[in-house]
Amino acid sequence: MKIIKKKSELKELLYSLSNQKIGFVPTMGALHAGHISLIKASKSRCDLTICSIYVNPTQFSSQKDLRNYPTDAKKDIKLLKKHHCDILFIPNDFELYENNLKSNEFDLNNFDKFMEGEYRPGHFQGVATVVTKLFKIVSPDIAFFGEKDLQQLIIIKYISKELDLKIVSVPTVREKNGIALSSRNINLTKDSFKSATIIFESLCYCRDHINKYDIVTLKNKVKKLFESSKLNLEYLEFVSIKTMHPVDVICDNLAICIAATIENIRLIDNIIINAEETN
Repeated sequence: MKIIKKKSELKELLYSLSNQKIGFVPTMGALHAGHISLIKASKSRCDLTICSIYVNPTQFSSQKDLRNYPTDAKKDIKLLKKHHCDILFIPNDFELYENNLKSNEFDLNNFDKFMEGEYRPGHFQGVATVVTKLFKIVSPDIAFFGEKDLQQLIIIKYISKELDLKIVSVPTVREKNGIALSSRNINLTKDSFKSATIIFESLCYCRDHINKYDIVTLKNKVKKLFESSKLNLEYLEFVSIKTMHPVDVICDNLAICIAATIENIRLIDNIIINAEETN
């Protein structure tokens, strides 16, 4: 695996490999099996797989959250080599933003109005900014993203239309107890990790009872479950995947999305119920 830190060097290398189909997996590091599923998906469909690791400051609303984001470069490199990633791009702030470390303003088609957009103001503008910068540097044929961050996935698919870039989604990878794999999970204590199972259990309950109760009733039942747990429920929303807006009645292209915190660690998850292919 070739490790590159300069965008000029990466562009030069990719120019010499222009006849190859390029797959791209952008990450913020602290890699786990969920990220590796993206690498595997890329290698199965592309000639060349590139992974990037960059903790993007503009998508964090809190400097404390940015500082506390887990990083382990040596472990990440070892894992990527094990799974035969071809190129690892590790830029610094200057390589991507030069002297202008701020987000651009994107029209996100109102996909960012609720859920993460409401609880993390400016987050998706930061995501759109860094992803667009990385896409322009790498110029991939296909980019791969996980379904765990569903709202992010839909937004990236939207902004990628102008770039003539195909986005492929990969199903969420879970721990044995159902918790969605996340880089933040490493910060959970054993007790918190065990308690966090209520997140996926709540999603499964809603999915399994969606034809028995209406949405308001399901939300109230989940709220009661959380009242007796150690987690703080931020939101539980039934949303249209086509708009990422909450709905009041069951519809096609539906997902159930949830966010909760425990010991100041924020976890999100979702279940896609009756949707068309997200790819």
